[in-house]
Amino acid sequence: LRKNGTCVSAVHFGMLGPLVARGTRLATDYAEATKRRAKAAACEANNFDFMTWASSTRGGIGREAAAWFTTNFDAKMALASSDSERWRISGERKHFPQVHSAIVARRNSAIFD
Repeated sequence: LRKNGTCVSAVHFGMLGPLVARGTRLATDYAEATKRRAKAAACEANNFDFMTWASSTRGGIGREAAAWFTTNFDAKMALASSDSERWRISGERKHFPQVHSAIVARRNSAIFD
């Protein structure tokens, strides 16, 4: 499994601010589109699964990542066969964004080390 994520920094956000303010798009939308243009064709040519995962240093995730997150946790919940399993999945769903935020925060701090 190869992972390649994009994190939109506050600097990028500042440059994208005027574009984002004019519409309903998020800074991560631009990062996802850029990543898709750069990587999707090569991944498809090599029969790799491809998904953009863009996040913001301000804590948000892109629409594609959010859709993946929601769809897959909903599917896991639908397959749960007991209350205890549903409780465990619910906890996992709550924990996942916290872990993601910690990873982004750690990366942010590493920039200044």
